[in-house]
Amino acid sequence: MKREPLGILSSLLVIVCLLASSCKQRDSITFTAAERQVADSLVRAARDIDSLTRLQVRLEREGDILGSIVALRVLGDRFRNESDFDRALTTHSEGLKQAESILDTLEWVQALNNVGTDYRRMGILDIAQEYHYQAWSLCKVTTDTSFVAIKNQAKSLNGLGNIYLTLGNYERADSALRKALVVEQQLGSMVGVAINYANLGSIFEHRGEIDSAWVYYRYSMEANQKAESTLGIALCHSYFGSLYEQAQQYDKAAQEYEAGYQLMRGSRDEWHKLNLLVALASVHNATRDDAQMLQYLDQARSNAEKIEDKEHLADIYT
Repeated sequence: MKREPLGILSSLLVIVCLLASSCKQRDSITFTAAERQVADSLVRAARDIDSLTRLQVRLEREGDILGSIVALRVLGDRFRNESDFDRALTTHSEGLKQAESILDTLEWVQALNNVGTDYRRMGILDIAQEYHYQAWSLCKVTTDTSFVAIKNQAKSLNGLGNIYLTLGNYERADSALRKALVVEQQLGSMVGVAINYANLGSIFEHRGEIDSAWVYYRYSMEANQKAESTLGIALCHSYFGSLYEQAQQYDKAAQEYEAGYQLMRGSRDEWHKLNLLVALASVHNATRDDAQMLQYLDQARSNAEKIEDKEHLADIYT
């Protein structure tokens, strides 16, 4: 499912109009914390995608709109974690539609950020930026001070920061990511802290400030280890490998990339595994080990074609 870009100005006008016509609803929480917890517990008890899909259909049919929205959010997350971005986008977009229809800001913002993230993973950055910006705009006017509402602020800023980073706008990326980091630190979210440290490290790496990049990547590894995040630890190994590769310490680079890939080997998250496969191909190319390079490239190409990842395919073909 593809949604055409609205343009940031028109998107903001939509938000302003909705807020103006429903300020009373906006100043109150649509559902109590207890109701949200019940819906979340019910949805997360579903073991797999099939059972979760059936549950969502039943909840929607029974008129449990909150349960339906939560189910769509979690279901979309599972599709994205398995690199099925088309179904993730379709599912998250339906959740956005339902959350917007009842003007539930908490789920509305989460859905906006999820759709934005889906578009980012698909490499469609202009539309992704609009959704994250809409999410951030809603965060700034809501009166909700719950953990999830504050977390939404960090996710919006992190999404924007990632886009600015990809586009090479390092000044704006640094500003957004540091604001997100402060929010994550206030919440005590180690995974969120780790993500923002890693992104800030990437800014330093792109600027050629390698010593600072090492510092922030190590901060990220420490936070990921505290959070026991396998994905985060694997990604940090890839960041370390990148710095070693730039220093032409290819043996150490290969060791780091391989350590990250082994942690991800059994994961269905093909998108993140692709980064490591391409990195392994790159370092073997640098050492002129053509056999190993082609082996990793062939595997990467197969995975990228399976999830229709054009951005990674371009790197692989290059």
